[in-house]
Amino acid sequence: RAIMLLGFTTVRTIATVVACGLDSSAVPPGFWRHSSATATAAQLIAWRFGINSGEAFAVGLLHDLGRGLLHVADPVLSAELDQRLADAALTEPSPPDTVPTRLELERELFGITHAEAAARLLGSWRFAPPMVEAIGEHHRPVGDPTSELTKLIGAAEAVTARAIGNFDEPVDGTGGVELLDLDNERLELIVHRVRSESGALAAVLSI
Repeated sequence: RAIMLLGFTTVRTIATVVACGLDSSAVPPGFWRHSSATATAAQLIAWRFGINSGEAFAVGLLHDLGRGLLHVADPVLSAELDQRLADAALTEPSPPDTVPTRLELERELFGITHAEAAARLLGSWRFAPPMVEAIGEHHRPVGDPTSELTKLIGAAEAVTARAIGNFDEPVDGTGGVELLDLDNERLELIVHRVRSESGALAAVLSI
């Protein structure tokens, strides 16, 4: 019945989240708020990329799955990473290329980024290759040649950043929004809907 109402892709996505054991006590603060907002944004802008709304919702909800996986795998190391990011943010202004990013610290501490970790898991669980590839590459520069699904994640994260702020990750807000090619009024309507509609989903998932 759930598959009939929500679609197979959505049900499988939620089942994946449950199988990973990523409840509110097992993920970084703000994880589900960000993931839910990105899923909502992706669903609302999917038409701009010719992507089915169910697939868009799924890729938006799962794009940062690796953040939760790394946190669960080693909470102590994950806390160290967060502290180093916080310390870097409090230090005197430095040239941008000298400030470590989350992706760089993940590779240093875990030997893998959260995007790569999610892609590896979803690939082993036989998710569709285009979705696995898009999630694995979702932090590539927006201007790089990528699939429409990867572009969708970039644009959805840019909308999410406008709606609720960043999630300690590099996000090309300007480039992501430019992919949508929408007038400001329509863009702000989408941002408002993401802000108002994603909270309920986040509350359900974080139980």
